[in-house]
Amino acid sequence: MTTLADRLRGEAGGAIGRLLKWVLLLALLASAGLWYFVASQSPLVIGQATVAGEGVGRDLSAIPLRADGRVVVAVFLRNTGRLPLTIEGPGELTGAETDPYVPVALRLGDGSTASLAASAPFTPLTLRAGESVGIAVVFGPNPHLRCARLPARVGADTERTPLERFAIRYSVYGIERTQVLTADPPFAIAAPVSRADCQTVVAAVSAVSSTGLTGGA
Repeated sequence: MTTLADRLRGEAGGAIGRLLKWVLLLALLASAGLWYFVASQSPLVIGQATVAGEGVGRDLSAIPLRADGRVVVAVFLRNTGRLPLTIEGPGELTGAETDPYVPVALRLGDGSTASLAASAPFTPLTLRAGESVGIAVVFGPNPHLRCARLPARVGADTERTPLERFAIRYSVYGIERTQVLTADPPFAIAAPVSRADCQTVVAAVSAVSSTGLTGGA
């Protein structure tokens, strides 16, 4: 025979079960809402950049492709979003198969001195809403440059390639995203590259990479 106490315990257990289901449902809805909010945002912006070339000459409007060439961009990176975020490191760019120079390293700096010597290796850091950090983005020769897509000869009318974008990987409460930041005007412009020059430089870069001696960029 079911007693009153048994019925009360059963009803209490059912109420707790229903409450837990509602709590779980609300947690899932909150998680989905946070993911959607983070995914729809582009919280990172860059300020005015200072640019310097190393091994490429002084003319940043026609940078030649060199195996040891580097372009260092010092700039402030700011979180304009409403939530704190963690800068995890450089992100991967797509559609850069014909770019002579691509981002090869992300370093910490003062945001205004474009020099490898004035920067330090990157470590993940957190930016609260409105906070900024100085970084140095290092562009180097593209080791995956598709030489076959380049012209056999270059002339005055051959298109030049801007160095204007890099990707940052960040996370917000464990949700990872990648944002591509584009400079206007470009940081610098690469001179046209012939197919033969491309093959020479890519082979040299690949040989250095295979030894593990990447220059510590």
